[in-house]
Amino acid sequence: MIAEWKDRIYSMLPFAASLTDTIIGQIPWHQVNALAELGAGTGKLTKHLQAAKPDHTQVLLFEKNPLRRNKLRVNYPGFLFFPDSLRLKLALHNSGIKKLDCIVSGLPFASYTRVMQVRLMEQIAASLRDGGIFIAYRYPPHLAWLIRQVFHLEQIKFVPLHYPPSLVYICRKKAANRLGPQSGLPSFAGHSLDY
Repeated sequence: MIAEWKDRIYSMLPFAASLTDTIIGQIPWHQVNALAELGAGTGKLTKHLQAAKPDHTQVLLFEKNPLRRNKLRVNYPGFLFFPDSLRLKLALHNSGIKKLDCIVSGLPFASYTRVMQVRLMEQIAASLRDGGIFIAYRYPPHLAWLIRQVFHLEQIKFVPLHYPPSLVYICRKKAANRLGPQSGLPSFAGHSLDY
């Protein structure tokens, strides 16, 4: 309940231009044929993705709230829409896309159980091509170890002018790697984090 309240408050806060510029500026658009935004919310970042993307870039938006998702569908008719980031691989399959070149995540990872955190990272890792870019801007520092299981953590940019101040993680997927027991990641089945 507290996590839902925090998410609702966050969605009403203005999206600082400095945060938008930091995220958009890290996307190698000339290499991006397919991009997914996870947790699109009210579309504060989406409009900047639309403005920056080349015509050939296909965009998949994930938003669980049906009212927000329907509004996004009206505003961005050329994009593809899905309700569940935990079904990212299925969404790609249904869209005829083999792999994504970039994933931008605004999901509130800290409010999820460890099982869900790992499942999300599994979906992200499996859906992104080797060398693809993963950018997360609502990602808690104490979970950086999870990112490092499948990504090279290339940069962490601090954006102090956004409220609340944000860290932007810029990561590149390691080649031929996967998240799970083989990569040294422990199983969290039946366990959760308390926040």
